[in-house]
Amino acid sequence: MRSITQKLYGRYAIRNNDKVELDPGYSDGSYDYLAQDWYKAVHLLLQLSEG
Repeated sequence: MRSITQKLYGRYAIRNNDKVELDPGYSDGSYDYLAQDWYKAVHLLLQLSEG
């Protein structure tokens, strides 16, 4: 189980036509995945699908 204060971050890439580019805006730790509504929704759906 993760600590409430733990932040997860890593390299984030975007496909731009035929090129893949790293987006530094999501890669420095200031974008907290665990606090985002989309992350919470996906996490809840995964928990529900596991039964």
